[in-house]
Amino acid sequence: MCGMAPEGLTMHRALTIQELVCLIAGEVDGKHALRALALTCRAFHEPALDGLWFFPNDGLVNLVKVLPTDLWEVAGISETGQETLTVREPTRPTTQLDWERFDFYAHRIRGLDVVTKTNNLKTSLAQALSANLFHWLVSARPSHRLLPNLTSLEWKAEGDSGYDDSAYMLVGPHLVKLTLDLHDPWEMSDEHSSAVLLRYAQRCPDIRDMCFVAPRHGDPIQGGVFALFKMLTTLKLRSALTHDVLVDLSTLPNLADLEVNLTFTSGIEDEIIVPGRVAVSFSSPNLTFRTLVSLDLHMPVDVAYMVISPYRFPQLEDIYLKAHRATSTATLSDTFELIRERCDHIGLKAIRIDGGEYARQHDIGAQAITAASLTPLYAFRHLRVLDIFIEACIVLDDNALKEMAMSWPQLEELSLKSMKQYPWTTPTATTLIGLAHLARYCPSLRCLAIDVDTNPATVPDSVKLGDGFCNRVLKRIEVPQYPALGDCAKIGAFLHVIFPNLRWIACSDESQDGSWGIVQEVFHGIWGADDFIFDVPRNPRPTVSFYASIMSRSQIPDTVYNQVEVRLRDFHPCLDPVVLVKAERFAQRVDTPHVTVSRGPANVFNELSDNNQLNLAFHL
Repeated sequence: MCGMAPEGLTMHRALTIQELVCLIAGEVDGKHALRALALTCRAFHEPALDGLWFFPNDGLVNLVKVLPTDLWEVAGISETGQETLTVREPTRPTTQLDWERFDFYAHRIRGLDVVTKTNNLKTSLAQALSANLFHWLVSARPSHRLLPNLTSLEWKAEGDSGYDDSAYMLVGPHLVKLTLDLHDPWEMSDEHSSAVLLRYAQRCPDIRDMCFVAPRHGDPIQGGVFALFKMLTTLKLRSALTHDVLVDLSTLPNLADLEVNLTFTSGIEDEIIVPGRVAVSFSSPNLTFRTLVSLDLHMPVDVAYMVISPYRFPQLEDIYLKAHRATSTATLSDTFELIRERCDHIGLKAIRIDGGEYARQHDIGAQAITAASLTPLYAFRHLRVLDIFIEACIVLDDNALKEMAMSWPQLEELSLKSMKQYPWTTPTATTLIGLAHLARYCPSLRCLAIDVDTNPATVPDSVKLGDGFCNRVLKRIEVPQYPALGDCAKIGAFLHVIFPNLRWIACSDESQDGSWGIVQEVFHGIWGADDFIFDVPRNPRPTVSFYASIMSRSQIPDTVYNQVEVRLRDFHPCLDPVVLVKAERFAQRVDTPHVTVSRGPANVFNELSDNNQLNLAFHL
C-alpha cells in the first residue's frame, strides 16, 4: 500500500525503509514508468523524481520551462520541430520564489550530455537554448551553482553556440567525470587550452575521469595545469602540449590510465610536444609514473619514443602505440628496447603496435621486421598479448617462434599482421612447425594471426610433432596475406593435430585464392569423423594398410574433391585418437578387400545423399 491509499488502509511497513524504497525505484526502467511511479505513491515520489532527473535527455530545456513564463519565451521552431528558448525582454530581477521549482529539480541532476550543434543523432542545446538565455542562467545568481550535484558532464562543441567557453559555470565540486571536446568550433580558435583547464581545476579539482580535446588551433598546454587535478585516475588528452605536462602527470598519485593523442592536432606531429622548463632534467631517475597501468600513445613511433624515454613505468600492464605514418624498423627496434628498459618485466601484460594506417604506397612492404627487433620483448615473461599491425613485412622463422613461445608461456593473443599483400619481397620463414611450437609452449593461446609459408616442402610428415603436445583452446586462426600453398589435406590434418578444437581460418579476401577455405573443410571433416559409428558384423582380420578420405561433398568444389585425402599409415595423427581406434577396430572386422562406409553424424548431417556426405574408405 502507499501513502495515498483509501481511508482505513495503511502503508506496508517495508515502505518506511528508505534504502529499500530507493532500491525498488532504482529497478524501474524508463522515463514513463518513473513518472507514473512519482505520481502514484508518496513513498516513491522522491526516489522516482531522482531517477527521472538523474540524466535528462533534453539537457536543460525542461528545467528552464519550470521557471515563470515571463522570464523566457520560444524564439522559434526548427524544421525538425525543435523549439529555441530565449530570454524574454526586457528581463526583470528575479526572486527566490522564481527559482524554487527550478532548484527543486536541478539538485537531482547528476549527468549532462551536451552537443552544441544540431545533428541527426542528438538534440542540440544550441538550438534549444539561445546564447543570451544560457548566459543569463549562469549569471542571474552569481553565488549559486546552477547544478550543484552534477557529477558527470560531457560537452561536445560542434558549432558556434556562443557559450562553449562558459560551460565550466555549470559545474561544481561534486564533478568527477568530465569530457570536454572543443576541437571543431572556430569560435574558440584563439582560446588557450591551459586557461580552459584552469577554470575547471578551480571549480572541480576532484575530477577523476577526464577527456580533453583541445580547440582546433589552440596553443600547447603548459605545465602546472594537471598538477592541480590530484584525484585524476583516467586521462584522455588530444592536444598539443609541452614536456612539462608529462612531468606534472607523472607526479599524480592516482593516475592509472593515460591516453595522449596527437593525431589531429597539427600537420607537423613532430613539433607538437615542445620542450618545457624541465627539458634539461630528463635524465633524473625521479621521473616515474608510479601508478600508471595503461598507456596509449597515438602519435608517430619516433615521437612516442621521445615521450617514453625520460620515464619509468613500474606498474604498467598495457602499452599501445598507434602511428598513422610509416615507421622504420630501426625506430621500432629501439622502441622495443626502450620498453624493455623502462617497464617492469613481470608486470607488463600487453603490447600493441598499430602503425602505418596512412602510410604511402611505396612504404608498404619496403622494410622487414625480423626476430632481432622482437628480441627485447622476450624479457616480459608474463606477456599475454602481443599485437603488431604494421606496413612492414614481418619475417620470422620457426626458431624465432619457438623462442617467443618459450618466453611467453602465458600468451593468450598473438597477432603479427602486415599490410603488404602476398607475395613479399622478403618472404616469411614461418612454417607449420612454428605453429606447433606455439601449440606446445602456449597452452592458453586463444587468438592467433600470423602469415605462414605452407609450401609443400615445409609441411612436415612427422607422427608426433611436439611430443604429442597440443593446444585445445584455440578455435580460430587468421592468415592475413599468405595463401595455402601446399597439400590442403596435409595442412588441415596437421593443424588438427596441434589445434584439435580449431574450427575457422580467416584470411584477406583481397590477397587470397580460397585455398584456406579448403583447409578449413579438411579439419571440419576430421572433426566430424570423431562421431562416426562403425556397426559391422565382427569378423577379425589383421590390418595390412589403410587410408581415409574425409570429404564434405556439399561444400568442396568438384575440382578439389579428390585432393582431400589423408593417409593414416603415413600421417598417423591426422585423426583424433578415439577415431583412430574405431577405424582400426573396423579394419580388423572386415574380410573383404575393399569396404567403404558412409555414415553421417547426427549433429552434422540429417540425411545422406550424393551431394551431402562424409566418407571413410578403408583399403585392406
